[in-house]
Amino acid sequence: MWITFWPDILVAAVGAALAVFAAYATYLLNARRIETQALNNLIEELHLRRALDPSVEPYVVPNAAERQDFDQVSRSVVSIRRELRTAREAVRSSRDIRLTLVEMSKGCNLYLERAERTPDSYLFSLVKLQRQLEGGVRTITILRPGVDHLAPGTGALDLD
Repeated sequence: MWITFWPDILVAAVGAALAVFAAYATYLLNARRIETQALNNLIEELHLRRALDPSVEPYVVPNAAERQDFDQVSRSVVSIRRELRTAREAVRSSRDIRLTLVEMSKGCNLYLERAERTPDSYLFSLVKLQRQLEGGVRTITILRPGVDHLAPGTGALDLD
C-alpha cells in the first residue's frame, strides 16, 4: 500500500492540474467567442442603420430641429451609443478594442452636441460620425480575427 502512495498522489495532482487547465482553457475560448459575437452583432447593427447611409450628401437643412428626420437620426445615434456600451461591457480581453469602442462612443456624443448646437448642419456632423464609426469598425476587424467587416449604413437600403 505505501509503495504506491507517492505515485498515486503524483497522478492525482497531475490529473487535477490538467482538469484545471482544461477548464480555464474552455473558459477563455468561450469568453473570446462571446466577445467576437458581441462585436459582430454591433457591426451588423451599424451596417443596417439607415441614419449612417454613406451615400447621403450633406447639406444645410433649414429648420432641421422641427423635422422628423432630425429627431429620428438623433434617436438612432443615442441607440448606437447604447449598442457600443453593450459591446464594451462584453469585451474584457482586449484593451485596444475597448478603447476603439470608447472613441466610437465619443463620436456619438460629439454628434449629439454638434446637432444640438447647430441643428441645420446636422448632416455634416452625421457624415463625420459615419466616417469615425467606419474607422472604428475597420480597427476592430483588424484587431479581432473572426469579426466581419461591414461598413456602417451600407446595408440599410439593400433590397437584395
